[in-house]
Amino acid sequence: MAGLGYNVGMPNYPLELYERLLAGGEPALLAEVQRADPEHVYLDFKRVASSPSLYTRANGFSLHPSDLTNLGKALSGFANSRGGVIVWGIDCVGNDPMSRGIAPGVESVGSFKGVVRSLLGKASTPALADIRLDVIELPSVPGKGALLMYVPQREYGPVRAGVGEGTDRYYFRAGDSFLAVPHDVLAAMFGRTPPPNVFWKVVIASNRPAFVGREVKIEAAIVLHNKGQALGFHPYFTVTMDTPGENCELRYSELDSERFTFHGVLDAFVTVVGRPDYPLPTGALAGAVLITLTLCPPFTRGIRLDAGSGCDGALPHELTRKVDVEAVRRAYDLAVNEGASQSQVWGSMFPDPA
Repeated sequence: MAGLGYNVGMPNYPLELYERLLAGGEPALLAEVQRADPEHVYLDFKRVASSPSLYTRANGFSLHPSDLTNLGKALSGFANSRGGVIVWGIDCVGNDPMSRGIAPGVESVGSFKGVVRSLLGKASTPALADIRLDVIELPSVPGKGALLMYVPQREYGPVRAGVGEGTDRYYFRAGDSFLAVPHDVLAAMFGRTPPPNVFWKVVIASNRPAFVGREVKIEAAIVLHNKGQALGFHPYFTVTMDTPGENCELRYSELDSERFTFHGVLDAFVTVVGRPDYPLPTGALAGAVLITLTLCPPFTRGIRLDAGSGCDGALPHELTRKVDVEAVRRAYDLAVNEGASQSQVWGSMFPDPA
């Protein structure tokens, strides 16, 4: 590969996302809300159920039970996964992304922030260091704001929710949900040896032109990376991806047949699994599969990407990304009219590492 064009699963992405949203304010939040899939493995939006009378009264501060449950799940789930960002006070519901707005916001958001901060010591076990909380003003919703919370990944030992209905349960982040940690994985997390942590990256030759004739072609190599502290046995990667039109093509190809077994179904779905005699060492990278996506008009639908990675004894890392048909057309035009490279075209459709 001539260059690194796009990287999915960067360990520092949650903090980068947090700082970008904080710097961008309401416009940056609105851009996220109006994505086809605003919530993903690193980002969660939560409407606040608590009324100001709960978290501003002088004789004791409190939060609505659903807010307490969401707080406990977010701290446990993000800390046990790869970290993440939760935005308090904003809804992202609705089938039409462009119809979503910033409302409802949080009244007396500064007081709400204070109560959330006061709860951090008991909202998870163990209590987490380096939590960040910042208020974002919402000019479109006078008198209200949003609370941005960054939760870092905890490298060693599992984190348990300490408040709400999920008290004493362990969670992890999968796609856009917080799920209970499976028993066998939890047992490994409690073991003396820290577990492996296999996630995936997309590597693209960034200096290659994408446009040839009427076609825009992107070759994306999926690379597995063990960021954990133990050998990753049977590392795997699965992917399902749509094409945006009848003239488009999608192909999956083996990258390393000595280390991985390759199972594909009519170029619609593929799974690669590490061979028994090839555990993925700590810090190691291994090429799993080559995805070749060819774009050629007309484009009649968007693209959906469902992918996941993991290994024995480790939490799975799952991701769903949706690209609407207009974003596909813009990416194609970027290659045709501006000579964009393969990595630039891919990045325009999938702008966020995940």
